[in-house]
Amino acid sequence: MKGQSEAIVFWTLDHRHDITLPVEPTEVTLVAINGGKVTINWKTGSLKLRVKQSPQYLLIESQD
Repeated sequence: MKGQSEAIVFWTLDHRHDITLPVEPTEVTLVAINGGKVTINWKTGSLKLRVKQSPQYLLIESQD
């Protein structure tokens, strides 16, 4: 539905490491636990992110 978004929350109990999510190319906002925001764009069928010990929020806007 247009105007809606999804959120993925992720963190690790281990050391920092990279993960790859199967997310189609779009524009997302990565929000840190302290409220800092970064806009991310990519052109492949997956998104590589650095997982930390504090929660991060990936906000994905609906494309419909």
